Amino acid sequence: MKKPELHDAINKAGRRDFDVSYSEDLVKDEESYIKHTRWGVGLDHNLTVIHGEPEDKPKWEDVKKAMDELEAEYASFEFQRNRKPEYPKIEDQLDLLYHKGVEGWKEEIQKVKDKYPKPEASSE
Repeated sequence: MKKPELHDAINKAGRRDFDVSYSEDLVKDEESYIKHTRWGVGLDHNLTVIHGEPEDKPKWEDVKKAMDELEAEYASFEFQRNRKPEYPKIEDQLDLLYHKGVEGWKEEIQKVKDKYPKPEASSE
């Protein structure tokens, strides 16, 4: 899962067929959302984007809520992102399987899993 960006939140908030340009580091609140987003509302005869204000532009509250949900989901997979670079390369894993068998391979993989444990599921 990639780190969520503003366009992901806009998509999740219900506007799927949009063309929006913005600077990720500038859009942090409702005022900057209004000021720093440009919406594409159509194309001209040269297929150049026509900018304007769409009638169904998502409200900042909906975009913020969607971004919070996406960021929480992203954070919940941090253990996977931490594990990935520490697992042996596939060639080394195959070599491990050949020389130490499945149990030897499992031991090596378990070391990484123990270092970055999967969080317990919340009971909300």
